[in-house]
Amino acid sequence: MLSSLATAGTIAMLDFSDARLKKDLRPIGKVNGLTVYEGRFTEESGLDDGEKHKFLLAQEVKHKKPDAVILDKSGYYKIDYNKALED
Repeated sequence: MLSSLATAGTIAMLDFSDARLKKDLRPIGKVNGLTVYEGRFTEESGLDDGEKHKFLLAQEVKHKKPDAVILDKSGYYKIDYNKALED
């Protein structure tokens, strides 16, 4: 599911995926034991483009693959999707 999205360029390699920056979350599947969500960025994030996106939540990934998550200087988490999706 996510690998096809990454190939299509929908998901950046390192992307803000902090749950505090998301809204209207809806689980839509699983990849490698991680829940895939569909939702939007909050208006406050400055990242809202009005579109729905598919993503993982950094707070969940951090428990299973801590090396795939970094804390940005902004104080929000980013995910390295290549590391998160490795088997």
